[in-house]
Amino acid sequence: DSENGVIVSTLDDIFNLDLHLSPYELRNVQFVSVEMAYLFYYWFARVNGFAARKSKILRNIKGEKLQQTFVCFKEGFRDKRRMNIQNRKRKETPVTRCGCEAKLRVHIDSTCGLWYITYFVDDHNHSFLEDKYCRMLASHRDMSELDIMQLNKMRKVGISSPHIYGSLADQPGGYERLSFCKKDIYNQIGRQRRLQGLDSKCALEFLNGLKRNDPVMYVGHTVDEVSKK
Repeated sequence: DSENGVIVSTLDDIFNLDLHLSPYELRNVQFVSVEMAYLFYYWFARVNGFAARKSKILRNIKGEKLQQTFVCFKEGFRDKRRMNIQNRKRKETPVTRCGCEAKLRVHIDSTCGLWYITYFVDDHNHSFLEDKYCRMLASHRDMSELDIMQLNKMRKVGISSPHIYGSLADQPGGYERLSFCKKDIYNQIGRQRRLQGLDSKCALEFLNGLKRNDPVMYVGHTVDEVSKK
């Protein structure tokens, strides 16, 4: 604590706060960074049944952040250009934005480097979600390093993705206790494949560069069935 209020510098500081604070009480909360301010609103949203996302940033002439706004995930409306697309290859996702005006804005105090709340609206135009549904919103889903490690080990021995998902769900006692869904497993596998392809491409470019400078150098490579295009 400081003379001006509570200083939030770690996740523990956030968890030690009452995340049902009133707008008046929030004015006494300060943050050591804009990232910590976002983490606070992230957890405030999760505890209260919605999700948060980052919005507008105000910078000075040097490009340094002076102010940032965080909003409810239902803020604004879907871009009309994405509506009624002809020859759509994928099924249109449900509309989630409904113009909610709930938001939190922070500004930096240049004298001490702390971020403080300048504007807070907690009036939502939609219903809140129960925790078991709220934690499955995209911004709240997350695979831990342990989850990813187990995923990779099971893939190496040939276990399919659906069975991996079932195995991971058995550990905490059911699918409803996982912090991610089956889609996140496929996304993680795809991300790893893209990174592996990028690493291989960079290595080949490096070796081919050496070959151009050394006429006697030979470079060759093969691809497996997964990498073959």
